Amino acid sequence: MRKLLFFYFFLSYSVFSQETEHSKVFQSEKLKTYFIIKELKSYRNSILNSTYSKGRLIYYLPHEFYIPLIYAYEVNDKALKNIFRSFLNKELFLKIKYDSNVKVLDKYIFYFFLAEFVRLDNSNIKLNKELFSLLILELDDIWNLYEGKVWEREKLYFKGKKERIYSILKNKNNGKLSYYKAITDFELFPLAMGSSLFLSQTKYGLENKILKEIVGAFTKLLNRLVKFYDDGTWVLQPNVWKDHRDYKNVKLNTGEDVVWDSSHFSRMPAFLNLLSLCYLNREEDLNYLYIKKLKLGLTYQFVNKICHHDFTKGMYQFTNFVNGNDSSFRVGYYNNGKGYNASENYKHVFWGWWKLLNNSEIDLVYDKLTVDFYKYFNIGKNKNGKSSIYKEIINLK
Repeated sequence: MRKLLFFYFFLSYSVFSQETEHSKVFQSEKLKTYFIIKELKSYRNSILNSTYSKGRLIYYLPHEFYIPLIYAYEVNDKALKNIFRSFLNKELFLKIKYDSNVKVLDKYIFYFFLAEFVRLDNSNIKLNKELFSLLILELDDIWNLYEGKVWEREKLYFKGKKERIYSILKNKNNGKLSYYKAITDFELFPLAMGSSLFLSQTKYGLENKILKEIVGAFTKLLNRLVKFYDDGTWVLQPNVWKDHRDYKNVKLNTGEDVVWDSSHFSRMPAFLNLLSLCYLNREEDLNYLYIKKLKLGLTYQFVNKICHHDFTKGMYQFTNFVNGNDSSFRVGYYNNGKGYNASENYKHVFWGWWKLLNNSEIDLVYDKLTVDFYKYFNIGKNKNGKSSIYKEIINLK
C-alpha cells in the first residue's frame, strides 16, 4: 500500500516539475562576482588572523558562501576557486577543531563546508586527501563517541549522534518536552557531511563503511519522519517543536501542524541534493525516487507556500514557517524580545540554498527577486551594508 501511495504522489508531481536532475545547478559563466570575492577575502583574512570568533564568522561563512562554492566549481570560476583553495585546508580544520571559543554547532556546519570543498576540488589530491582523512576521523567521533545530547535535560544518554538518531527512529521516551525527540542541525549537518564524504571516497581511495552507514541512516530518517500532505508538500517531524520557546507564538488553523521555520529548513535543499547524488547511479532505486519526490514537494512548497506574491506591494512575501504559516517566530528573546514578525525572517532566501532543488520554478522566483532586489534590502531587519553580495548570489545561475 505504501509503495502505491508513493507512486501516486510521485506521478502527480511530474506535471509541475521542471527538474533538471542530471544537469549542473549552475551553467552561466562569467557572471558578476566582484562583491562575493571581496567579502570572501574579508572572511578569509579574519579567519587566518584568528579573529573569527567575533560575530560567529565560522557559522556565517558556510551559509553565505556555499552557493558561490558550488558555482565556482560547476562553471570553473578560477578567481573564486583560488580564494577557497587559499585557506580551506587541514590546518584550518585543526585550528577550528581545537578552538574552544567556537560553538559546537558552528564547527559541525564548517566541517560540512570543508567536506564539500574536498568533494569539489581536484587541484591537489594529496593535500585534500589529508583533509578528507581528518574529516572522516572527526565524523567517526561525532557519530560514535561524542556526547549525543542536544539539550542537557534530555532523559537518555547517547554516545554519539548515531545513538540519538536511532533512539528517535524507535520513538523512545527522552523526556517530557516534545523537542527532546527532534532531529536538529546537530544531527543534520553531520549526516550531510557524511553524505558529502561518501561521494568523495572513491576519488581519494579511502572507502569507509561509516559513510555508507550514515547515508543509509539519513535516508531512513527521511523515510520514517516525514509527513506528506494531500498536495504533496511535506514536513519533517510535525509538532515536534510545539514545546520549544521559538514556536510559542505560532497561531494554528484547525488541523494545522507546528512545523519547522523556513530559515532553518532552507538547508534541506543542499542535503537532498547530496543524497540524490549518492543514489544517482541507481535511478530505479526506491530511495533515489523517494529523494526526488522530496525535492519536488519542497520545490512546490517554496514556490507556493514559503513565497507568495503580494500584488498590492508588488513584491514577494516570505512566510516564517514552511507550511505557509506566517506567525511570529522567536518572540521573547531574539531582537530585544520582539523576535521576527510576519514575513521578516527571509535572509535565507538570499543565501540561495533553495537553488539546489535545481528546478525551473525556483529559477523563475530568483529571476524576479534579482530584478526587484532592492525592494527587499531597503526594509526591516535585512537593511544592511552587505546587500551587494546577496544580489550577486541570487543572480548565480
